[in-house]
Amino acid sequence: MILVDADVLSHFMASGNILFLPQIFKNKKVVLTIVADEIRRHPKFRGPINMLIQSGNLAEIAMPTAMDIVREFASLRKSGKGAGESACMAVARFDKNIIASNNFRDVKSYCELHGITYLSTMDFLYEAYCSKVMTLAEIDFMIYTLITMKTPARIPCTCLEEYCVRNGKAFPMK
Repeated sequence: MILVDADVLSHFMASGNILFLPQIFKNKKVVLTIVADEIRRHPKFRGPINMLIQSGNLAEIAMPTAMDIVREFASLRKSGKGAGESACMAVARFDKNIIASNNFRDVKSYCELHGITYLSTMDFLYEAYCSKVMTLAEIDFMIYTLITMKTPARIPCTCLEEYCVRNGKAFPMK
């Protein structure tokens, strides 16, 4: 399963591309209730998140109550990490899931330390292009939209080609 954090969801929602998200990667996409509630606090995202969940394209699950997960969650929260990120990291660590997040500072290092597969919005966009879910123009326009919004999203690249160069990935031909 891919545990999708609020920032990845909000990138696809804010850019008007949320319907592409369920088609990218074959893994089941899951949002923890704590993350879904974080998204629902934003009025413009409440409808899209609920629609994705009701349609079955995104599964909402409660925070597991296994003691190792609860302890890890509490420890991560105590260290100052956000509730959604902490929940995703704790669940992924003990349930061997994948995390989708753009919180490179907190989540990426934790994932590397614990051998957790980590995906960012840019990883989703690269896969969307490779699997022909989105065109290069759609992807580059999504990135442009995100970085030029009133409150710009933290996207490390200005286009898919730049992402490929920075990450040593083959740039898919047009």
